[in-house]
Amino acid sequence: MLYKSKSLAFGILIFLYFLHNCNGQGQTLSSSFSKVAGDVQDRCRAIGECVKQNGAKVVDKTVTISKASLHHGATALNSSIKFSKESLNKIPVHSISDIITKAKCVIPKNADNILRAALLQQCISPSLGFGNESRCFNELGCFPMGYPWTSNLRPFPQPMKPEEINVQLYLYTREQNTPYDVKLWPSISIEKSDFNPNRDYTVFIIHGFNSDGGNTWMSDLKDAYLKQRDANVFLVDWGQGSKQFNYLQVASNTRVVAAELIRFGKYIIDDYQLNPLNVHLMGHSLGAHISSYFAKGIPGFGRLTAFDPAQPGFEGCPKEVRLDKSDANFVDVIHTSCRPTVPLLGFGLIAPVGHVDIYMNGGIIQPGCTVPPIAEVKLTSISDLAVIPADVLGNWVACSHGRSFSYFTESLNDNCTFWAQKIKALTAITNVVSIGQLQPLLIKIDKCKFNECVPLGLNTDQYPGRGMFSAGTAFFEPYCKSNLETDRFMRNEFRSLKEKSLL
Repeated sequence: MLYKSKSLAFGILIFLYFLHNCNGQGQTLSSSFSKVAGDVQDRCRAIGECVKQNGAKVVDKTVTISKASLHHGATALNSSIKFSKESLNKIPVHSISDIITKAKCVIPKNADNILRAALLQQCISPSLGFGNESRCFNELGCFPMGYPWTSNLRPFPQPMKPEEINVQLYLYTREQNTPYDVKLWPSISIEKSDFNPNRDYTVFIIHGFNSDGGNTWMSDLKDAYLKQRDANVFLVDWGQGSKQFNYLQVASNTRVVAAELIRFGKYIIDDYQLNPLNVHLMGHSLGAHISSYFAKGIPGFGRLTAFDPAQPGFEGCPKEVRLDKSDANFVDVIHTSCRPTVPLLGFGLIAPVGHVDIYMNGGIIQPGCTVPPIAEVKLTSISDLAVIPADVLGNWVACSHGRSFSYFTESLNDNCTFWAQKIKALTAITNVVSIGQLQPLLIKIDKCKFNECVPLGLNTDQYPGRGMFSAGTAFFEPYCKSNLETDRFMRNEFRSLKEKSLL
């Protein structure tokens, strides 16, 4: 019986790992652009307006999201999806094919009607370019839309214009507590700022989906970092491109954000002789993939810390389009919501992609977080994300997804260390079968071996452990659980290692 249970669990684990892959290539249709049929265009716009109005009703922003309101939101969303499907079914198939051909839209093969409607709306808009053609912007380069950037499981539209995304950079140092607004256009300037390329660390903190630079967690992390290290800290705000439209559009916008950062990064390296090894990138959700693109554009960065990197459109994809341990000298990843997005509404990458991947409480769902309304929403494919407003989806996934940066920030502020222990195969299987809920009970962190444990936080890269790890937390703030015996053992071993290296 035990053997059968383990076999089933292992099968589930393999299923989760390979559930989302981007091997399928999107079908590209092109011809000369001409005027879109008015009737079909009007229908698409009407459907989009209906979805927008229904989506606005899903979340009441004046109250805390409760289980009851989540169920209400799921009902409203399903009504929107049903309306879209029923309305689109009234459009003759030949009309849809005609509009695709005329608009030269990137419509993945076998895309359903909801996805087609969303992409058609975006292709029709003169602001968003035309279909599968590479879109180019002065000094930022071109953004191709062929494989692997677009595929069956990566049905992203073209990115918005840089002026629409409106990337902003704000510099902070220990001596400069007020934000210095970096000038990015038409030419870059950090004159009269406290930027010093000789500081040991230059940090970029990048938010993700449905957020902006004014989010409290970013300022909290910045303050905690500066308390521990003398650094140049840049907060990256791309809120205008992350809070509008749907997830698919926002995910596409990450490429333009990264291009802006690459342009700025090359400037401070070339004009101020900043050493790339001193750069520490920190990104949450889609911000983790922005960090990846940033690092790919300027090889040789010292460290990249990813807070629960976004899953939809990235899981299983080639490393050219997602976070990977080859992006920087050291890449550490904190996983807090690695359930499959379809159908379980998880939002973080499932597979390990760093030198160190820490699965907090098993990584699947965090203690105290409400399970999203998966029974009511009934996602069937990534296509369904095209009709969910950004703020609605953001609220559904926020709890476990956001714990990633909360844990890291707490590791800097408190006199307590989150020790992560190397994961064994049986532990990983148990986490999948129990949806991670047994992890806080099973973890035996007091039996750490020096090469099999790492601390969560600024010093992760200084310890020799590499691979997949798991760490337990308390159910409520403060999340860190003290273990003085482990602290003493690990720090003594660390000191011994340092002393040997100096001999």
